Amino acid sequence: MKMNKIAFFSTSSRPIKALEALAKNFEISLIVTKTDKIVGKSKFPTPNEIKKFALQNKIPLFEIEKFDLNKKEELLQLLNEIKPDLCLTFDFGFIVPKSLFDIPIKGFINTHFSLLPKHRGASAVQFAILNDDKEFGITYHLIDASLDTGDIIYQSKFSLNENLSSGQAYEYLFDEASKEISNVLKKYLANETSPLPQDHGAASYTYSKSNPKHTFIFKEDAVIETGDTDRKIFRKIKAFNPWPLLRVELKELLQLKQFSNLKPKNQNEVYLKVNEAVFVNGNLDITEVTVENGKKLNIKDFISGYLK
Repeated sequence: MKMNKIAFFSTSSRPIKALEALAKNFEISLIVTKTDKIVGKSKFPTPNEIKKFALQNKIPLFEIEKFDLNKKEELLQLLNEIKPDLCLTFDFGFIVPKSLFDIPIKGFINTHFSLLPKHRGASAVQFAILNDDKEFGITYHLIDASLDTGDIIYQSKFSLNENLSSGQAYEYLFDEASKEISNVLKKYLANETSPLPQDHGAASYTYSKSNPKHTFIFKEDAVIETGDTDRKIFRKIKAFNPWPLLRVELKELLQLKQFSNLKPKNQNEVYLKVNEAVFVNGNLDITEVTVENGKKLNIKDFISGYLK
């Protein structure tokens, strides 16, 4: 039986398990990913896992550094030649040009890590944590001209463990997507599911407070603000781990109940990033920090070195 052809778009290594699962059930006719980047001290361009998969499996590869007019035209021509049944974007860092929308018979589907229409944008998991949501999930939706507004193919819901960092939560969702994505696409391609429009009136977006035109997280967002409760600070610690980590000044830390009976050993300004914390019986308990330009310290060692 002839397999459906899928073009897979991703600019990171994170959806590699999903790509491996898809390759067992479909013909991956094209992989679109980002040009190699310099990683670490080697100074040599390093391919991501998606590109490595394409090379190892002799799948046609299209690399993008900048999605300019020439690249758009090249990709348009290539897709017209390949004629995939479906294009799937998964952790793809570029906006898909409208000129490509009608090439695949079944359109472009995006994999988005929120329960749309909630948390549209690039930082959906972080905002679910910041918002203290009790559940989060995966939405497979058609791509249209606006940000995460297309009709929904399928959604999966999961309980959001409050102790998950955003890094752990993303890892969990990538794993869950790899388990279910083949069946989701099979049913869609077989017309067993019908796309449903989103409730646009219930939409929310992940706009940055410090850079409100963008839906990304910025370093400037990872701070304590006036009026933040212990619970809110706890959610920030989890949301901003592993990056950029909540940045606090020592005097801000001393305002928390956990440190209220302590004083700094000297009057120098000390900045630190909060790595880990728990929230027990209504109280925030910070357990690990990194002193700026220093090393990670468990909270006992930090107190011993900086407080009295």
